[in-house]
Amino acid sequence: MHQYQLQMLVEKKALDEKLAKLNAFIDGPDFWQVPEGERRRMINQSEIMRQYSEVLGARIEAFVGVSVADRK
Repeated sequence: MHQYQLQMLVEKKALDEKLAKLNAFIDGPDFWQVPEGERRRMINQSEIMRQYSEVLGARIEAFVGVSVADRK
């Protein structure tokens, strides 16, 4: 495996951890204490992070040959 592929695995893991934390906050009661504009930006950020994670997953799947979703 090439160095850039290893880095991609590390990057996806870190991204997924950050996304899980953001989504947990969005789903929690403190989210409603945040101003509306910031709540919208957080939801947008979550969606973009999810899409980015999907792209990384597809790239990883292409070089590993196994779906990242199947490896969880």
